[in-house]
Amino acid sequence: MPTISLVSPKGGVGKTTAAVVLATQIAQKGKAVVLIGSAYKARQSHRCSQHPAR
Repeated sequence: MPTISLVSPKGGVGKTTAAVVLATQIAQKGKAVVLIGSAYKARQSHRCSQHPAR
């Protein structure tokens, strides 16, 4: 199973946006996706719960 990681110590560089867009594109192709965020804001989980895959 391939693993993709988006990492940068600097904030505000678009990691969350890139991760959510990439995960969405992969999921739309019918692949299983797990998106895990380690930032204290947990925005990945929040965004995914707002727009669940169909």
